[in-house]
Formats: sequence, structure tokens, C-alpha cells
Amino acid sequence: MQPEDDSAEQAESVSGAAQQPADAADVVEAAPHAVELELLADAVDVDTEPDEVESERDAPRGAASNPVPSASVLAAALVMPSVCACCADVASESRRLELGAAPWVVIVPLCDRCLTHEAVDRTRSLSVILAALLLGVASAVGLPLALERLSEGGLVQLSATSWFSRWGLFVLPCGLVLALVLGRALGWHWSSRRRHARCAPGPALAWRQLSGEGRRVAVLRCAQPSFAAQLLALNPARLRLGDGSPRGAWDATLPRLAPQGMVGVVVVTLLVSVGSFVIHRPRVQVLNLTEHPLALEVDGEIVAQVPVTSQESANAGVELRLPAGRRHLRALSEGQVVAEADVTLRGATRHLYAPASAAHCFWLERTSYGRGNTPEPAPGSVERLPLTSPLRFWAFPQAPDIWLAPPPEPLLDDARSSGGEVTALRQARCTDAPADARP
Repeated sequence: MQPEDDSAEQAESVSGAAQQPADAADVVEAAPHAVELELLADAVDVDTEPDEVESERDAPRGAASNPVPSASVLAAALVMPSVCACCADVASESRRLELGAAPWVVIVPLCDRCLTHEAVDRTRSLSVILAALLLGVASAVGLPLALERLSEGGLVQLSATSWFSRWGLFVLPCGLVLALVLGRALGWHWSSRRRHARCAPGPALAWRQLSGEGRRVAVLRCAQPSFAAQLLALNPARLRLGDGSPRGAWDATLPRLAPQGMVGVVVVTLLVSVGSFVIHRPRVQVLNLTEHPLALEVDGEIVAQVPVTSQESANAGVELRLPAGRRHLRALSEGQVVAEADVTLRGATRHLYAPASAAHCFWLERTSYGRGNTPEPAPGSVERLPLTSPLRFWAFPQAPDIWLAPPPEPLLDDARSSGGEVTALRQARCTDAPADARP
């Protein structure tokens, strides 16, 4: 008796769906705006997906064998009217509406005129996305590089403390991209107003899949009320008039507005701008090895106060990020200039500046561990390379492994390991430095 009850319930639901109010189509056609139709899960006579057929075949005997087709299958099985979904004229062409990530599509009827403006809108959206991507990435990468080269040539001197130096490299590329996106949005609005009087002002058809809402599995938004009325009349058991409750964003639209692409271009431009900002604002560590606090001046502007450095430490002094290019540095103590230098800051390079430190020595110390790269084991061997500069300024394209700290001591049995080499940047008073570390 149970199968008969199920069949009776199914027939009752189908007949109930078919017996919608007689004036439902008239109400839909008289709607002044777009109409939302709900796709029902208990539709009949639709093909199921292969995976659903396999799951039904492999189900245990005695289990309920009434798989519910997915929303994309139900939508693909809808009977479409023979009128244009945009202007309600006689349809002569069609366009595929891809249902998100599902392999199923809805064939949307269109006339020649609406097919043309749909293709134009899609092409313009794609062209704006590509143009915004190229312009955003090119400006984010090329602008800092151009400013660095112009600064080296003395043509442009970007202030180290100006607003543009700090935030312009972010704002300008992203602003260009946002301007293009906004222009595309305005163009979409303007082209919608210039369409034929009977054409829909927005997307002709939109799709949103629902989950966990009972019989409703998806929502179709029809911009043309007369098209929605015919669609509802042709599919009385599969569609019903929506209640107009607010929901989330649309999964697919025709024509496709591609908001995800626009947002993706802005995010990519922002990420590239961050990377370019980090590369073209190199790190500069300033040490104060004098007996009095120093003020650091870059291109005539005070940028930092440098306390006295008492010991060798990676955190000693002050670390700054300055725009790459040609810079004039001055160290002042109580208003008096104690050191100055014209230097070039390189992108993606670490720098060290130690003004008025003639009594201190700097060197690179390379320590071998284990067998290293030599045929004969030489654990603990140390090679020192003195660093000399009359400006007391150094650039390290390849930063040392250890910065202003001694390297670890090798173990006694280290010769049995493959080992390697560690390079450390060291500093000390020349009277206390090793003999081979002095210039």
C-alpha cells in the first residue's frame, strides 16, 4: 500500500501545481518590473544526471528509489517560449546561460537586435577587464621603477616623507582600475537607457540556486514580464511565482556582467602594488656609533632620531624603508652636521649606514660547518672580508645569513656532517676586531 500512497501524493502535488490561479499569467504579465519565478524540486518527467542514476542503481534493495534531480537539471529541462527574453518580440536566435559550475545550461531565446546588444555588452565587459588588468599591473610595476630611474638621473626626486611616497604607489594603480570599472558601470547604465523601448533595462535572465529551502531549489529572474508569463504557462508544474523575499547575489546572468572579474582585477592590482612597494622601498639600517644621539636627514627632511648603539645587535639603531633612487643623507648631532653622503638606494637590496664611525670596522665573516664544499674536512674555518667605504654606506644585494651578530660555534664532531657555510655581517671597534677583519 505504501507505493500507492506515494504515487497518490506525487499526483496530488503535480495536479496542485498545475492548478495555479487562472489569472497567474495575467498578474505576471502586468507586473511593472522584473519577475522572479521559483523552480520547484518535485517536477516530473525530467532526465536525471548520470551520477544520480548510478546512485539509484547501487542503492540497497528496499530503499526509497526516488532521487530528486538537481536544480541545474530541472532548469535545463524547462520549456522555453518562442519569444525574446529581452523585448518579447519573436525570437530568432538563442544564447546559452551557463548555470554556474554545473555542466547544464539554459537556452535563452533572443531576437537579432537583443542578441547584438547582448554580445556588445559582453565584449565591452571583457575588454574593460583586460584593459584594467594590463593598466593596473603595468602602473603598479612600472611606476616605481620609472621613479627610481628618474631619481638616479637627477630628473625627479621623490620625497621620502611625502604622501605620494607612502601611499601613492597603492592609490594610483588601484584608482586607475577603479576608474575603469566605474566607467564600465556607467557605460552599462547608459547603454541600457539607449536600448529599444521594449528591451529590458537589466539582464534578460538571471539564475540563483537555493539550498535548504524546501521545494524551492532555484530562482529565475525574468526582466520581461510577458516572457515570464509565457514561461510560467508552459511549465506550470515546475515553476511558480516567487514571493519576492530578499536573497543573495545571482549565480549567473545574461548578459554576463562579470562582477567577479572586476573584483579580481582590483585584488590583483592591489597585491602587485604591495609587492612593488616592498621591492622599491628598500630597507636601510642606520647605526649610531658615536657618543651622542643623531638625527638622520634624507634630502633635507628629518626622517628619524637614531639612539646611541652600545653593542653589536641586529636590532641596533633604526631601520627605515626609503624610496629607491639617488638620496642625500646627513647625520646631525645637536644641529651640527657630523656626516653626509650622496648614495643610491637599490630596489630589493638591504643597506647599512653608519655615519661618523671611522673608529669601527665592518666585515663579512664566512664560517664553514662540516665538510662544506671542500674535499678535505675543515670544520670551524673562518674567512673574513673587510668592508671599506669612505661614506660608511654599504648595499647588500644578497643579504648576509646573519645580520650584526656572531655566527653559531661549530660542533666538535661537525666534520662528519655535510655541513655548509654561513655568512654573518659583523662590526666592532677596530682595536677589538680580529686582525684579518681590519682594512
